[in-house]
Amino acid sequence: MRGLDAPMISVIVRTLDNAATLPACLGALVPAAVDAIVTEVIVVDGGSTDATLEIVEDAGAKRADSVAAAVVAAKSDWLLLLPADLRLEAGW
Repeated sequence: MRGLDAPMISVIVRTLDNAATLPACLGALVPAAVDAIVTEVIVVDGGSTDATLEIVEDAGAKRADSVAAAVVAAKSDWLLLLPADLRLEAGW
């Protein structure tokens, strides 16, 4: 469970045709979201032609047109920028 001094994090994920890897990337964020450490996920897509955007929608993630726009839209003071093919280890 999140302690009172633990940071709240907005995660920004950059994607481009990452339907094969994006579910694992987003899934690794779920425990931190349950603990209220990850407060939101914002996806910046570079024009995917595969099922990436459907995965983003199904996950309930927000979308932004650029990383700069995602940074401005982020609600948390702490930002974590991830490529969509990265899967964080348990307990990160």
